[in-house]
Amino acid sequence: MASKALTCGVKFPVATLLFVSSILFIPPVHASAQAGNSSQKSQSLACPAVDLNYDFSTDIDAGKEFDAAVAELFRQEKFSELDCIAESLRSSKARFSGGASKLHIFYPGVSEPEGHATDEDWKEHLEHAQRWVAATPKSITAQVALAESYASYAWYAHGESTSDTVTGSGWKLFGQRLDKAKEILDEASSLEPKCPEWYAAMQAVALGQGWDMARETALFERAIVFDPSYYQFYRNHALFLAPQWNGGEGESAQFAQTMADRVGGKQGDLLYFETAIQLVCRCEDPQFARMSWPPVQSGYAEVEKKYGVSLSNLNRFALMAIKARDSEVADGVFKRLGDNWDKGTWGSEAFFTSNKKWAADIAPAEARFRRLREASEANLKTAEGQRFKKDFDLKFAKFMEPCVQGAGGDLNKFEMMIEVNKDGGVQNLSANNMTAVAGCLFKNLMQTERKKEKVFPKPPQPEYWVVLEVDPSSFLVASK
Repeated sequence: MASKALTCGVKFPVATLLFVSSILFIPPVHASAQAGNSSQKSQSLACPAVDLNYDFSTDIDAGKEFDAAVAELFRQEKFSELDCIAESLRSSKARFSGGASKLHIFYPGVSEPEGHATDEDWKEHLEHAQRWVAATPKSITAQVALAESYASYAWYAHGESTSDTVTGSGWKLFGQRLDKAKEILDEASSLEPKCPEWYAAMQAVALGQGWDMARETALFERAIVFDPSYYQFYRNHALFLAPQWNGGEGESAQFAQTMADRVGGKQGDLLYFETAIQLVCRCEDPQFARMSWPPVQSGYAEVEKKYGVSLSNLNRFALMAIKARDSEVADGVFKRLGDNWDKGTWGSEAFFTSNKKWAADIAPAEARFRRLREASEANLKTAEGQRFKKDFDLKFAKFMEPCVQGAGGDLNKFEMMIEVNKDGGVQNLSANNMTAVAGCLFKNLMQTERKKEKVFPKPPQPEYWVVLEVDPSSFLVASK
């Protein structure tokens, strides 16, 4: 069994991360089997009057409520209704506000018991699923639901702790149940219509069984040929490439970039954001830090433009902004969220609140730095601004030298903003990281301000801001 330590020490349920086993057979994709090409369209399906129209834009618990409604139909063994609903969602490619596939959100309700399940809960759940398959053996939905149930049941045997704590009997059950999930999926591969969740379930199997890279990648490529807009495929593959599983450092982020480049444009950015959802977590895992923040932002904007608002997406985007240390963006998203925090994203209300407060406290200063940085960059675009900066740098170097020499090894980078008055004196100072060198500069330059000394050349205009990205180690090398 090749599974490694769990990310953040959290269990990966099949229905949410889409999880685990080993493929011996990958069915060919025929034109008639492409997603959305089913002969039955949602408009022609007369499903029972079951209200599953939950609003992800206003209800943070909409996903849970949708799952609960589907799970209730499952417990009541209303199999024809479940088949009808799933086929309607499959053929229409219906989405909730924010872009979440309704079909993908459907499956958790039929693939694992609700809450903290016991052995008895699992026994009862599997009996329901097996009776569904027996009642409708040609139902692809029933087969995928049973396979995902066995995959979730495998993780139940594994437990929520890291892999090195799993017992011998736990590993045995884990493997047996994944083998069963794999067997069911293989047998269901010939059924019509095809279902994108079949591929997602098989990806989950591949993760748990520890497939080799070539084999799992072949599965992924077949999946996105079948339906390139089923975003779970990309998240599952990014997880497979994570160093906790089968890849190396940075491979998941590189995959996200490769796919974004392959698709291109705003749609590529959208895909980049959708993949980033898999990599961001409240833990210290560094994988999201390897993602590029600008396309994540662009991708989120495209998701909202294309699919509408989702409180779940807003929560994830807020966490991404926190991880990117972008207080301005984070503060804006938190203000949109209000008190609609998502436990799956934040873990606790206290963690949500502390990050919300950090963003609100830091954002005004960051906004000021950004405005001054933009003003400084505009100044440098003029010929007189470039001449002034050249003379300014020579003067500034004289202040740097004693500060670098006395830094005591603290040579961390920082950003400093200096406002020069009309006579060349220091008007205002700001620094975004008060290192030893920054503190020394701050002290010495403030002394010139108090003495009203004209330490810099006269600027092209009054109240002239200069933004400096200071690397003391580079200055030390240059001075030597």
